[in-house]
Amino acid sequence: MTQKTSFKSRLKQMLSFFLSDLKSCNTFLIVFGIISAVAITVCFTICVVLGNDSSFSMMLSALSITGIANSGIGEIELFQYSSASLVYLISIVFTIIYTVRIYSYLHNKRKADLYGSLPIGRATLFIAKSVSAYLMSIIPAIFFLSLISIISVCSGHSVVSEVTKLFPEICMGTLASIAFFGLIAVCCGTMLNSVLMFVAVCVAYPLSAIFIKGTVVGCFDGFYVGIFKDSVIMNALNPLAAYDGINVIYWLIFSVVCIALGAFLAKKRKAERAQSAFAFHLPCYIIKVLVSFLAGMFLGVLFGSMNVFGGYAGFVFGFILASVPVYIIVHLILYRGFSKLIKTSIPLGALIIVSCVGVALCCFDAFGYNSYVPKAQDIKSAGFYDANSNYQAKGSAVGKNLKDMADDITDKDTITFITNSHSNLINKRDYSIQNKFKNTWVSMFTDNFLFFSKELSQPYCGYAYKLNDGRIITRAYNRFNAFYNSDTLYDDDNTDIINSKGYIKTYSPIAKAEYDDLSEFAVFGFNRKDTEKKHADLVVNRIASGYYGDDSQSVALTGPGETYKRIKDAFLKDIDNCSDEEFKKVVGYSNTFYGSADPDYSDYSTLVESIPDVVCVIQLATGAPYNIYISDLSSYYKSADSDTAYTTASYVIPRSFTKTIEVLQDLGMLDKNMYVKANDDYNGTSIITYDDYYDDSDYSDSVSGIDDSEY
Repeated sequence: MTQKTSFKSRLKQMLSFFLSDLKSCNTFLIVFGIISAVAITVCFTICVVLGNDSSFSMMLSALSITGIANSGIGEIELFQYSSASLVYLISIVFTIIYTVRIYSYLHNKRKADLYGSLPIGRATLFIAKSVSAYLMSIIPAIFFLSLISIISVCSGHSVVSEVTKLFPEICMGTLASIAFFGLIAVCCGTMLNSVLMFVAVCVAYPLSAIFIKGTVVGCFDGFYVGIFKDSVIMNALNPLAAYDGINVIYWLIFSVVCIALGAFLAKKRKAERAQSAFAFHLPCYIIKVLVSFLAGMFLGVLFGSMNVFGGYAGFVFGFILASVPVYIIVHLILYRGFSKLIKTSIPLGALIIVSCVGVALCCFDAFGYNSYVPKAQDIKSAGFYDANSNYQAKGSAVGKNLKDMADDITDKDTITFITNSHSNLINKRDYSIQNKFKNTWVSMFTDNFLFFSKELSQPYCGYAYKLNDGRIITRAYNRFNAFYNSDTLYDDDNTDIINSKGYIKTYSPIAKAEYDDLSEFAVFGFNRKDTEKKHADLVVNRIASGYYGDDSQSVALTGPGETYKRIKDAFLKDIDNCSDEEFKKVVGYSNTFYGSADPDYSDYSTLVESIPDVVCVIQLATGAPYNIYISDLSSYYKSADSDTAYTTASYVIPRSFTKTIEVLQDLGMLDKNMYVKANDDYNGTSIITYDDYYDDSDYSDSVSGIDDSEY
C-alpha cells in the first residue's frame, strides 16, 4: 500500500524525482546543448560573412519578394530564421529521447517494483515523471531561442515574428507530445510497443484522415475542401501537429485529458504487466484499425481508379486484400505471436463493413449531390464566384465567404444565368465510378503537397443559393479534376453572369476594391475623331500602375485615392440608372490581358466602330497573377499582396453615362467634346499614335502603352 502524504510532501517527492531524472538524462542534455550551440554559431558565421556578397543579397531579396521571408530581410534576420529552425527541430528530437528515457520505469519489472515500494502514489509518480520530461525538454529549447534573440538585439536588429512564435509553439507541442506518449506508455507493457504505437498513431491517423477527406471531396464534386484546413479533425490524435501553434485550446484540453487519464490508469496498472505486450488493450485495437484502414484505402482506391472489376468492386477487393494481412502483421508485431488474433478480429470485420458502405454512399452519389441544381423559382437569392473577375479584399471567396455570398444577388435574370451556368458545368462532367476514384488521388495530392501550385487547389468558380425555405446550398469547383470530358475541357462560359448588372454591382473590382488594392487603373480613349486625313491618338491616363511613379505623386485636382473614388462612385451611379440597352455597351470591350490591363489601339478602333457613342474605357487590375515572374513581383506591380485577389476588368463609358463623364472632365481627363486628353499630372500618361501602332519597329512599345521618355 502507498502512504497518504500532504501536498507539500508530494511537491518535495516530485522535486526529488525531477533531480533523479535530470541526473539520468544529463548526457542527452549536454549533447543537445553542444549541437544547438554549434548550429547557432555556424548559422551566425555564415550569415555575417556572406552579408556583403552581392549574390547573397539577391537571394535575400528573392526570399522577401516571394513571401518566404519578411520584406527588408538582412543577414541577421536570416540568421534568426535558420538558427531558430534548427534549434526547433533538434528540440523535438531530444524531447522524444527524454520522454522515452523517463517513462522507461513502466516497462521494467525491477524498476516498477522499486518505485512501487516508495512512499508515493502511482498517479503522483506518473505526474512527476511527466513534469520532469516537460521541463527537461522545454527549458533548454527556450534558453537557446532566447540566446538567438539576445544576439539579434545586441546586433541592432529586432526579433522577427517567426522566431517569437516558436516559443509558444514549442511549449504547446512538447506538452501534447509528452502527455500522449505518457498515456501510451502506461497502456503498453514494453517500450518498443510504446514507441511503435506512438509513431503509428502520428503517421497513420493524419494519412487516414487525408484518405477520408480525399474520398469525400473526390466523389462529391463541388464540396469545398477548405473546411478541413487547420481543422482539429485532421490531426486529432497526432500530438506532433500541436507544434504548428494552431488549435491551442484543443491541444490544452487534449494534454490535460491524456495526463489525467494516464495518471488514473497508472494507479490501476498492475506492476506485473511490465515487460508484457500490453497493460491495457484499447490502444492496440486503435492502432490495428488505423493501420489496416490506411493500407486498405490505399490499395482499394488504387484498384478503383484503375477500374478493376468495374471500379467499386475493385475497391472492395483491394481494401480486403490489403487490410486483412496488415491487421494480422500488426497483431504479430505487437503481441509477438498469434495469441488472441481470432478473439480480437471483430474490429477488423466492422472496419471492412463500415468502410465499404461509406465509400459506396460516396461513389454512387446516394444523396444526389453532384447533379443537384436548385430551380430558379425556388431560389430567394444567389451568389457566384469567378476566380478572374470576382474581387475579394482578403482570402478566397470560398467556404464561409461563399456561404455569405448567397444573399448577394436577388435579380431574377442574373439568378437564371447562374443556374444555367451551373447546369452546363455539371453536364460537361463525367461522374463515372472510375473518375471518382481518380479524383480522390487528385484531391489528396493537390490539397496536401506544397509542390503543387496554389492555383490547382483553389476553386475557379463557385455557386451559392439561398432557397425560399432558408436553406443555403454552395458548390466550389476546382478546374484541376478528373471529371472533365476531354472534348469540353475548360470550356466553361460564364460571360452572361460576369457581364450582368447584378454581378458587376456586387462582385466586380470597381465595386469592391479600394485604391490601395489596385495594381493598375487606366482611363483611355481617342483624343479626337478619327478621319481619313488624320488618325486619332489613343491617350492613356493611369492613376495606379507599377510602370510609373508612386502613390505620393500629385494627381490633377485630387490625390490618386480620391481620384479613383470619384470615378468609381460616379460609374456605379450610372450603372444603377442606365437602361439594359446602354448597359450592353458597358461590357463591350473585352481586351484584358492576363497580367495587366493594357490599352490596345486596334481593339479600341474596333470598339468605336461597334459602339459609335463610346467616350472612353476604364480598365483596372488588382493583385498579381499566379504566373508573374518572381523578379517582377516588386517592380512590375504597384501591389503584389498575396492576400489580394487577382482580377482584371474593363468597362466602356458611353455618352449616356453623364455622371462619370462629368467627373472625368472635372479631373482633366476629358475635354469639353468628350475626347480623352493627355494630362501630365497623371501617373504615367502616354500616347499611342496610329503611325506608332502600325510601324513594326515601334510595335513592342506602342502596344504596351509605354512611353520611353518616362524612364
